Amino acid sequence: MKKWKIWAAFISVFAAGAIFGVVGFGLTLKMHMKPPRDHAEFRNKVRTHLMERIIDEVEPNPEAIPAISAILDQTMVELDAFKKENHPKLKGIFTSGRKRIKEQLTAEQQQRFDSLVDDMRNRRFNFFRPPPPPPPF
Repeated sequence: MKKWKIWAAFISVFAAGAIFGVVGFGLTLKMHMKPPRDHAEFRNKVRTHLMERIIDEVEPNPEAIPAISAILDQTMVELDAFKKENHPKLKGIFTSGRKRIKEQLTAEQQQRFDSLVDDMRNRRFNFFRPPPPPPPF
């Protein structure tokens, strides 16, 4: 076998591995980092995960587990209430900020600013730019 055939085979196997690695990594990120479709289901998964970690790592007394579970449920309800209360305020702050910025721009600059905001809002994740990390617990 000639040397160029050996090198061509080596390079093609290396390139195929690199391509499959990048595509597989991108698909993994896309599948595992997407936002939840059903908030109640996601909340139950988070609650179950937290309870399992507390039980496995902290090892509380069996009598304390129902109380810990109730506290965890109440905390989740409080977080949901906080989100419902503060999300409109946050949205208003962003809207007000965009409006004040647009007041400082010319008509052409305002159009470019609107397209920038739309691009940032509608930007999709691809293989080369991974999604942001999930929210902290």
